[in-house]
Amino acid sequence: MIRQCFFKKIFISVLTCALFILLVTSCNNESTGRTAGGDITLSYWVQNDTTFINAARRIAESYSEEHDNVTVVVETFRDFWTQVYTSLAADTCGDVVEMYGSTLRFAMNDVITPVPETVMTVDEIENTFFPASLSNRRYEGLYYGLPADVTIETPGLLVNVALLESQGFEVPVSWYENDGPASWDELIQLAHQLTIIEDGLMVQAGLGIVGGEEVSMLLSLIWQFGGDFSDSDSMKVNFDTPEAVKAAEFIMDLITEPNAVHSSLFRSRREGFMEGKIAMTLAAPWAALIIDREREDFEYVYFNLPSFVAGSQPYFLGEGGWGYMVPATTDNLIDSWDFVIYRLSDEYLMELMMITGNLPANMNLTESEYFTTGAVSDIFGKAIKMLPYGRDFGSFADPSILFWETAYNNLRAITTEHVPIQTGLTNMENEINEIIDMMNSGELFE
Repeated sequence: MIRQCFFKKIFISVLTCALFILLVTSCNNESTGRTAGGDITLSYWVQNDTTFINAARRIAESYSEEHDNVTVVVETFRDFWTQVYTSLAADTCGDVVEMYGSTLRFAMNDVITPVPETVMTVDEIENTFFPASLSNRRYEGLYYGLPADVTIETPGLLVNVALLESQGFEVPVSWYENDGPASWDELIQLAHQLTIIEDGLMVQAGLGIVGGEEVSMLLSLIWQFGGDFSDSDSMKVNFDTPEAVKAAEFIMDLITEPNAVHSSLFRSRREGFMEGKIAMTLAAPWAALIIDREREDFEYVYFNLPSFVAGSQPYFLGEGGWGYMVPATTDNLIDSWDFVIYRLSDEYLMELMMITGNLPANMNLTESEYFTTGAVSDIFGKAIKMLPYGRDFGSFADPSILFWETAYNNLRAITTEHVPIQTGLTNMENEINEIIDMMNSGELFE
């Protein structure tokens, strides 16, 4: 999870050129779908991160040892993302490809294959993986790729224990017993007590709200207010809704007087928290790992957030992260998918989760000792309990990567009061829909 922001920026930088190449060069190939047997070599493409590469090599070697007729060769590239897009367009891709996020644009172009029924049925897939990890891989009733992990954004709370104690406060005992505050009102009451304003200026924020990922908070609020922002039928997003306005107002109420517990003019939430200027902050579990890596002496505790909206489930943003797809040009269809299933077996998937700090898409792994009683149980053991409430952006156009720049910039204009709420939401909707239209334009497929 530590790497997610970096990968999102990489995606944004290559989508404009590489995705265009893929779309204008779209092909309609069908794999010959050979059955297993005979001496073959599978090319396994892995993104160029040392942690992932080393894990891939171990699994490739193990699979090859267990299958006399198959040799799996791990390949990676300096500019991995551009290589994947251009190779799919040119029919020169590997047999199995590690991929982050949605596979929809590839499925729509027939450059990857759906999971064969003989490998895993749709029912089996849906009974194995969390729904939030699957929706961005579903196209016309089939799944084009299988997920390894779930990327979750801001379902948690970080509390600076030492700061609270230095100012005469304690983390409520019930928070430890319940994995977090019982209600949003309970959390905000403490946040107000921890907010310090001197001569009209905030010098300590009680609860970090803005500064990096408040988009996920906006989307969570829309869902918790009973609304939605994505429409798969029209392939559009819609922020011109009462729920979206209420969500933005909810955020603004927390960062403007008289109820402010943070401010858009104050330090951003994660940096301010690590500097000891923000007592508590909304966070994802990967933020806790960053603290562990950068500040060994930092005394904090991680909790699950309660629902923002009383009476709602604690819905939050969760999407299928890393996973595996099989290009349509492979001559080894069944063998390739068999390797994917092997790659996602409990043993090797847990190894990947342990070395990357991600959360598994496989629902069966939530009871693993690693999460329930292991070294990370105080963080991921709590966070994994939130996975059933994760919701995806929507699979129809893969706007997930572009959301982080387009939606954030427009929400930032709202939180800094450069534009009214309605104007900012309208701009957000229009810009995202323009991107969706570009990605799904019929003209680009001809």
